[in-house]
Amino acid sequence: MPLFSIIVVSYNAESCILATLNSILAQTEADYEIIVKDAISTDRTLDLIPKHSRIRIVSQRDTGIYDGMNQAVAASNGEYLVFMNCGDTFHDASVLRQVRKALEKEKHQPLVLYGDVYSVGITTRQPGVMSIKILAKNPLCHQSMIFSKRVFETCGNYDTSYHLMADYDLCFRVLQNNIPMKHIDVVVCDYLNDGVSACKKNKQILYREHEQILYRYVPQSVIIKNKIKRTITLVTLRSWIDSAQSPKWLRMMYRSFVGKLKN
Repeated sequence: MPLFSIIVVSYNAESCILATLNSILAQTEADYEIIVKDAISTDRTLDLIPKHSRIRIVSQRDTGIYDGMNQAVAASNGEYLVFMNCGDTFHDASVLRQVRKALEKEKHQPLVLYGDVYSVGITTRQPGVMSIKILAKNPLCHQSMIFSKRVFETCGNYDTSYHLMADYDLCFRVLQNNIPMKHIDVVVCDYLNDGVSACKKNKQILYREHEQILYRYVPQSVIIKNKIKRTITLVTLRSWIDSAQSPKWLRMMYRSFVGKLKN
């Protein structure tokens, strides 16, 4: 049984799947498998996947990305699972080796580790500690997370009623089940920030699902407090500053400031 299963869910991803697979195959840590869960691509995606002993292709239809992830979880053999979307990559070749060292310090228990994220030219440090109140303000980057497979046995699979934020929902269920979520000082992924959730046409879906999840898990008093804080702190302006449209120096200053507040 490998230590890691790296899960790549694909559909018509010929333009970006190789970058993701190559970043995985470049890892200096050898104890892993790659599962490509493809939803019957009609372009050259499957033809471009390298013929490699570590790569296993699961090609079958699904109802969306989270259904595909659930299928991949069922097919995986690893003790820990990492979900890497097509186009996203590990930050460097040492990521899995560093994650392994972090895991060796933990007791043998279900847990979720999460690291930091590089995106739009800047590294963002994620919260140093995690709770329901902190998660309500700071959704984690899914690609930066390492899940014990036993988490899914305890918490269940991704809820496919959510199209864009089932990973956020899962994080709340992890905390509800008192499963440790621990930050590691490792930049895990280079996040493309160009997936379905980043598309303008999906913003309304993203907002609706975010609200549904918050009201499902978070005390209403906390939600109201956060909304007031977001309003008086000019959330629209902050979103623009944190996007690729703003100058890099401004993004760096902003993310540095926010990182200090999170910790």
